[in-house]
Amino acid sequence: MMKLSIADLLSRVLKSEPRKEITGFLLVHRNTTQEFIRVKNLSSNCYSFFITDQDVDAIKKYASKNSAIIYAFIHSHHETTYMSINDKVNFRLSEFNWIIITLYENELKWQFYPNKQESINKEVINFILLNGL
Repeated sequence: MMKLSIADLLSRVLKSEPRKEITGFLLVHRNTTQEFIRVKNLSSNCYSFFITDQDVDAIKKYASKNSAIIYAFIHSHHETTYMSINDKVNFRLSEFNWIIITLYENELKWQFYPNKQESINKEVINFILLNGL
């Protein structure tokens, strides 16, 4: 069985839950395998997300224990990959790169937002999402 790319996996998740923003983290392991770890969105509003500090800490511990790097926080929007006002506020407080994803005409679209502390270039993220490492 062929392994799904992260983009294929995200497309499937978005199609299975179109009424809620999806949240999670893109990790890349030392052996270059990639992994999307979903984090529960606790928001009752279908146009927002809320994740706990405990979930973020658990992802950090998992990444450290498994020789992985957290490349980005990923969350979905229903129609666009642009940051909302709330996204902009949260992004400024975040230590992670962000990738906002959406399904447009049944195709996954994404926008990469590099964190000020990180210098991963957009072409690298595109390659990871489409092909893996």
